[in-house]
Amino acid sequence: MYRLDFDWRSLVHPEDLPPLIANAREAVKQNTEFQAELRIRNQHGQYRWFMNKTTPVRLEENTAIRMWVGSCTDIHGTKQMVQELLEANEQMAALSDQVQLAFNKAEAERKTMERLIIEAPAFFCILKGPQHQFELINDKYQQLLPAKNIKGRTVAEVMPEVVEQGFIQILDKVYQTGKTFSAEEVPIALDRQATGELEKIYVSFVYQAIYDEKQQIAGILVCGNEVSENVRLRQQLEARY
Repeated sequence: MYRLDFDWRSLVHPEDLPPLIANAREAVKQNTEFQAELRIRNQHGQYRWFMNKTTPVRLEENTAIRMWVGSCTDIHGTKQMVQELLEANEQMAALSDQVQLAFNKAEAERKTMERLIIEAPAFFCILKGPQHQFELINDKYQQLLPAKNIKGRTVAEVMPEVVEQGFIQILDKVYQTGKTFSAEEVPIALDRQATGELEKIYVSFVYQAIYDEKQQIAGILVCGNEVSENVRLRQQLEARY
C-alpha cells in the first residue's frame, strides 16, 4: 500500500496505529478518500497531532487510480485548544453540579427552618434588613396582632406604638452589632385590634442576628412567648400576701 524507505509505523503513536491501518486499507479497497487524526513522533521524541488526508488520483473519470496523494497537517495547537476547552467545560459542569447540590442543601435547610418556625409553640418572626421588615411570621406571632396585616411591612409600620417604647432602638443595636438581646417578662403596649386602644401585655423574647453567606448581618430572628397570664397571676399573689 505504502512503500517508504523507513518504517513509518514506528513514528505513529501505538494507540493510533491499528485504527489508522484498518481505515487506510478500507479506503484503498473502496477507492475512496481517507482522512484521520493521529499522533506522530518528531525528532525530539515528542508526539504531535496531525491531520492526514489521502486522496486517490485518476487521470480521467472512471479510469484506474494512478496514484494516491496525501498531506499531513500539524493540528497539535488546535487539538490542545479543543482539549482544554473540553476540560474547562467538564470543570464548569462539575462546579455547576456542586453549586446545585449546595443550593439544594441550603434550600432544604431553609425550608426545614421555616417549617420549624411556623409550627413552633412560641412566637417567631424573621425581620430582614435595617428597616426590620417582616419576612416570615408564624401563627403565634400573628396572634399577638390578630387584626393587623404583618408580612412584608416593617415593624414601625405595623406597630408604630413600639417606637417610643424603645424596641426599634434595641433592634437597631442588634442589627448593627450582632449581639444577641434577651429579656424576661417585659411589658409592652400594643394596638392589637387596630382600634387605637393600647393593650398592655408581657413578653419574654430574644433578638438574634441572622447572617448571609458573606457573614454579613442580613436580619434578625425574633422568638419568645407571651407571659401575661403568669405575670398577672404572680402580681395577684404578691398583692395578696
